Amino acid sequence: MVQLAALLLGFPAGYLIRNKHLALVAMGVLLTALLVVQTIAVGHDDRIDAIYWVIQAVTYAVAGGLVVWGHPVSTNRRGATQQPVVTHR
Repeated sequence: MVQLAALLLGFPAGYLIRNKHLALVAMGVLLTALLVVQTIAVGHDDRIDAIYWVIQAVTYAVAGGLVVWGHPVSTNRRGATQQPVVTHR
């Protein structure tokens, strides 16, 4: 659940939210909320071990990378769509 949200929402969060730090925080809050629900759902089987937390850490890193990647793509695209300033001499 957390991995799917990270893959589907990481890049759009960086692309759509203009402030990169706000996008990272928003993604972190969303993933943390989903992680709590997911951990409660799978935790009743006593199957949570160290690899579970390693996978979650990698998921957060990938999501952060997608957010950071989406931000400059958005900035470059917005900059390319603005009309150039023409000065006459």
